[in-house]
Amino acid sequence: MRELIYEYEEGRKELIEYIKTLPDERPKFFRNYKLIRDSQRDQRRTQAYAMLRDIEYALKWMRDGYDPNRTKGIDKKDGYKNIIKLDPGVLQRYYSESVTLIKSNDSNVIDMQQSVLESVMAMLSKREKDAYILVRANEYTFAEAAEALNITKASVQKYIERAEKKISDAYANDLFFQQYLTS
Repeated sequence: MRELIYEYEEGRKELIEYIKTLPDERPKFFRNYKLIRDSQRDQRRTQAYAMLRDIEYALKWMRDGYDPNRTKGIDKKDGYKNIIKLDPGVLQRYYSESVTLIKSNDSNVIDMQQSVLESVMAMLSKREKDAYILVRANEYTFAEAAEALNITKASVQKYIERAEKKISDAYANDLFFQQYLTS
């Protein structure tokens, strides 16, 4: 897509240079004399400006990802409001464990990783755990996580910082984590 945008921008620059080469002055009308305009020159100018408008329209669409002329379309107004962000605790009540379990032959490694994850998550407070899971595991933005947890963005950021500090301190001080996380 970047290459296409680059090609369109280059074509736009060339078209602007072409428009600059066209004669700029139009014939003047005198009081009693009407001069016939050079229709071919005007037609070239009109076509060049129409092409420029089309290129700029296409460039804007490619950069923004939606039709630039739609001012009240669903894509601008309500399309993004339909995304519902939930507290992970509420969501957890509705899913089945059978769906989320991963079957593997190497259950020993999974059990060790599971025990490490459980011990790491046990160190965190409920809010730190929720914020950390939303932002780091589910890749929510701070704003989305704040909306899901009904707190401010600054609070989410603080919870994430605290959780990461607790995890890094535990990792640095405890050989149990180092032994199983690196294997």
